[in-house]
Amino acid sequence: MTEQEREIAHWTSTPIEEFIRSQEKTEPLVAALLPVHGDSIGIKRPRVLDLGSGDGTLALRVARTLPKAGKVVCVDVDQGRLDFIQSAADSEGVKIETMLGDGRQLPDVGRLNAAFSTIVFQHLPLSAVVSYITAVASHLKQGGVFRFQFIATGAVDRPSGFLAHFHPKDEIINACESAKLTVEVCETGVGHALWTWITARKRR
Repeated sequence: MTEQEREIAHWTSTPIEEFIRSQEKTEPLVAALLPVHGDSIGIKRPRVLDLGSGDGTLALRVARTLPKAGKVVCVDVDQGRLDFIQSAADSEGVKIETMLGDGRQLPDVGRLNAAFSTIVFQHLPLSAVVSYITAVASHLKQGGVFRFQFIATGAVDRPSGFLAHFHPKDEIINACESAKLTVEVCETGVGHALWTWITARKRR
């Protein structure tokens, strides 16, 4: 079994109810950190990607802030979670589109005004993180923003297991630059003492 297959098996074997309970302490903290892209930059039909959307807590929160013509696209490896998100979105009357996949083989998510990814990159090897960043950047429109979180090397002694991937900050920044993303913000300790956040904007 490949590392990617092990990751997918881990996430798809966790019942949605257990996953939601595990996120209760972190998701509300993260939600407050996400910029309200659609309204703040005056776009009438913003398209925003949530990569690794989990139970959809953040996607739903962002969707509520967008103009009526805006949409959040959720990409995750678990169809069950995507079905859960779509049902919640339909119930609320917010626009969310779900797609099965990950950042290594990103589906056709269209041209994006913004993207975000949280509590994902610490579960991936560096090579996969670079692939995710590159894939997202290829779909961002010029001026589009990618906001994501990871745990930087040196933040704490790394625990064992394939779900504990800490990454050198310089390598992540280099991956952004190579993907034509200009890093505007790099901050640590927001929302959680171990979390490093990057906000990067697509250039020509």
